[in-house]
Amino acid sequence: MAYASTQNTRTRSNPLKAIWNALILAMETTCEVNGRTKRINALMSLSDAELARKGLRREDVVRHVFADRLYI
Repeated sequence: MAYASTQNTRTRSNPLKAIWNALILAMETTCEVNGRTKRINALMSLSDAELARKGLRREDVVRHVFADRLYI
């Protein structure tokens, strides 16, 4: 028995992929300018001693910043 494929094997630009990539870029940009991201970056730039004075550990920074929004 023989099988024939009618699928086109040429590569084409995928418009859905382009839309998806644009959406991801927009979301990343939004996150970068988000105040929470700025707060995380500010806290992460502190030394461990400075974080300890604020009652934080480095691994708890994200949880601290998003405590009112997410249960992590």
